[in-house]
Amino acid sequence: MSDFKDGINDILAEGVDALDKIRTPKSRSADAIERCAALLEADVPSRIIALLMEENTGESFSEQDVSSYGKLYKVSHSKVALTKKQTVALVRNQKRKMAHFPKDYLAE
Repeated sequence: MSDFKDGINDILAEGVDALDKIRTPKSRSADAIERCAALLEADVPSRIIALLMEENTGESFSEQDVSSYGKLYKVSHSKVALTKKQTVALVRNQKRKMAHFPKDYLAE
């Protein structure tokens, strides 16, 4: 019975992977962080998780990156790491600050 259940779970995982291709970056990144945490909780070494992420994306990921994603997931159970209000205010402030620089200065 376990092989049957594993087969069903494999099929469902393939379906989720297919849907991931059309989902938003926000939902894909949240899922990746959750999956990182699940792998860490299962004692999969961070270097293996980083390698999988690198092979899947072509981007470099470190063991520290993986650890940080696990940490973010853990604290997200009870806290918000960055609030929307903070983000909006800081982005607005940064845009105003950058508007004072000449365009050719920013191009360098």
